[in-house]
Amino acid sequence: MRESEVHTLSAQARHRAVILLVATAVVVPAVALALHQVELGSNLADIVAVILALLALVVSRRQRSASKAELRERLHTEMESVLYRDAQVHGLLRPELLPMRLLDRDGNDVWRDADGPVWTASEFQSHATGLVTGGTPGRMIVYGPPYGGKSTMALMMALGLLSEGRLPLLLNGSSWDPVRDSFADWFDKEVSSVLGPAYEYEGNLYHVLGHETHTVVIIDDFDALAAHAEQAVKWLEQDALHNRPLVLFARSGTIDPSVLPAGYAVRTLAPPKPDLLRKHLRQLVGKPAADGKWRPVLSRINRRQDNDVTALLSVPLFLSLARQVCGDPGSGLDPGRLVALVDEHGRISAEDLLLDEHVAMATSTAPYPGLRLGLDTPRGRWWLHNLAVMLRERKDRRLAWWELHTAIPAVVPMLATALVLLPAYQLALVMPLGLTRGLAIGLTAGVIMGLLRGVAPDARSIAVAGLTATAGVLGIGLFSLTPAQAAGDAVELGTAFTLTLACRPLLIRRRVLRLPLPGGRAWDVAGRVVATGAVALVACGSALACVVADGLGAEHKLGGGFWPILVSMATGVGIATMAGRMMAVDLSAPPVPCRLAPRVRGLLGSPLPYLLKAFPPVVLIGVMAGLTGIWRVNGMAYGVQIMIVFGLVLGVPIALVVGTVNWLTQPLPGEPAAAARTIRRGDRWAALGCVTAVALVAAAGIMVLRGPGHSLIKTVEEESGNFSVQPWQGILFGLTLGVVLASLHTAWPAVTVGQLWLAARGKLPWRTVTFLEELHTRRLLRRTGPYYQFTYDRLADVLLRCVDTGADPYDHRTVRLLVAGSPRDRRTHDGGERMARDGGAGR
Repeated sequence: MRESEVHTLSAQARHRAVILLVATAVVVPAVALALHQVELGSNLADIVAVILALLALVVSRRQRSASKAELRERLHTEMESVLYRDAQVHGLLRPELLPMRLLDRDGNDVWRDADGPVWTASEFQSHATGLVTGGTPGRMIVYGPPYGGKSTMALMMALGLLSEGRLPLLLNGSSWDPVRDSFADWFDKEVSSVLGPAYEYEGNLYHVLGHETHTVVIIDDFDALAAHAEQAVKWLEQDALHNRPLVLFARSGTIDPSVLPAGYAVRTLAPPKPDLLRKHLRQLVGKPAADGKWRPVLSRINRRQDNDVTALLSVPLFLSLARQVCGDPGSGLDPGRLVALVDEHGRISAEDLLLDEHVAMATSTAPYPGLRLGLDTPRGRWWLHNLAVMLRERKDRRLAWWELHTAIPAVVPMLATALVLLPAYQLALVMPLGLTRGLAIGLTAGVIMGLLRGVAPDARSIAVAGLTATAGVLGIGLFSLTPAQAAGDAVELGTAFTLTLACRPLLIRRRVLRLPLPGGRAWDVAGRVVATGAVALVACGSALACVVADGLGAEHKLGGGFWPILVSMATGVGIATMAGRMMAVDLSAPPVPCRLAPRVRGLLGSPLPYLLKAFPPVVLIGVMAGLTGIWRVNGMAYGVQIMIVFGLVLGVPIALVVGTVNWLTQPLPGEPAAAARTIRRGDRWAALGCVTAVALVAAAGIMVLRGPGHSLIKTVEEESGNFSVQPWQGILFGLTLGVVLASLHTAWPAVTVGQLWLAARGKLPWRTVTFLEELHTRRLLRRTGPYYQFTYDRLADVLLRCVDTGADPYDHRTVRLLVAGSPRDRRTHDGGERMARDGGAGR
């Protein structure tokens, strides 16, 4: 028998053995209970639970790391989908592109055969790809003027490489901080955002993919690193393989070539020659138009000398906008008036006017599907203005839809976590004594781990959220406890909540913390040790606050004291921290959406390994609750039975939900790339599924304990007198434990908080993904992977003028008056005042 067949048979045998054991775990205790053999049923259940726990710890294993071929296939699919969509939106696939001119270090033309008046998309891609595949040095930097076609060339180069079976990774340099991150770490973050969280891999992604001969790294907007260019180049020399292609694109004059090591080929994009530009424009507009309304422009270009009209139309962006605007009858601008405008006010003013008209035309089309208002309304212009402000304030000037919560005040998501403490505390009041307050702070700490990813807290936000949480706990406690006991719980939970917020950077830390010592030495502390110390700090601070409060008259239902409260808080925060660090890869970065899509069971395989992998939390929660119950309530029987309560009501929902989500989101070979809306919809359904599933399973567990399994928890009810939870209160578990799992596995909870805040204040529409996609379709935004940014930097300046106290900057009547040259009307318009002030000098 072959080895593969033996492996298959052994896997089938293990699978059947596990199924048989699980069935035995359910059937045997159930039969014993049906025969009223309560003690026997309890003992059997305990024995089987221990066996299942050991089995889960032995059988469960880390999800198989994706192979290089799987990673390459997935990235190729994603990049192809995103890049072709971007090229199609910006009209780069049409067969009439302006040929580009590329010079070497000595000023000679690199593309000597680029003499035709137009390029097709395939010709453009072939020329750009030849820079990588044509035997030139492996590393290259391409300089170019603003709006001179650098990003277009990078995009066409990537498309050409894709068509040849290579893997181009087009990255945006504006998101790299070389002072904080190495090139390999930044590459890992950027590519991981494209892959999604379902793909696990060993080691750094660049070390996995960089050794592939087909991988080509392309970094656009490298000029954004001008302030730290030397450090960025140092990282590239250290991390990037020297025998693999690397292409950088930067604005001329921003990155000194002397910073680059020897071996970099230097290329410069130059404007096309006037004769080629004239032929190109004449072929595009056709002979009748060339001899008619475009004659003034063509005659000016035909002078074969530098002038403002030639310089303006030599830029691909403004050539495209001039054709678009002059072809629109409503703009009031024709080619003859464009020439007159350049002569009277200068090239820069003409560029501003073309950008204004581009925005005006992009916002005057039909309203969005699903939105009641379009962009040609005051509210629509207000949305654009706020988006411009939001992107201008971000360091990398880009935004993914799952980062919306990072664009609002930090106090808002923190207040949202404070609200989760309220149902968690309500559960603590009806659950059996033992880990009740620890349960409340543990559930809230889990939400803090997940909901605040990517949020930078400050002292004021922490204080506001802490006071809100304390007041909420006090208000709920006054309805069920004495004022002294309510005050004691408010101090205990409020302090623990505030300290957890303050210590969150330490709780999630994975990197080594270097502590300076006298004599220039340093002590390196592992991230796990830092997190453990932070848990102890939260617990000690809460216990000390409770001791002080007890001295002032507060009380605790289980009795106060430093050590019992310290253990309770440490257990709750510790379990939440460990769960967060296990379920999320990077708790400091914004959450990445869960890519949940309709799957076929035959392709996914059996869910059992994923459920077994998620089973250990069941054991951990039950054991910790039992130990706390044994110590604080005194009694082995009570502790064992409280293990059953917490394991069944909390542990089982965790195992089922986490295991099912991991099973449904596993990567599949050949899976097509999903659109932004599809990813958003799948992420939303995954989050809602977590909340709903936890609520239903917890309610079922409570029904079992209230019904057939009532005798198993008899000691718990007798000792605590506090077990009054009802099946309908499974909703509370959904609003706490379900939100914990949703915030750690999906981006939807955090994004929803951001959307609610922005929509309530009217800053952005509720359907934000539709809004961003529509702006991309209208060529106001471009996409780099999952991120949106302005197509052109100066569009942000145009959009920031959307809201003013005078004339509407998109009023076509104003534009026509401006073009007509009326001084009175020109002074009433912001752009006209600027043109009158600047004259023809430019900026």
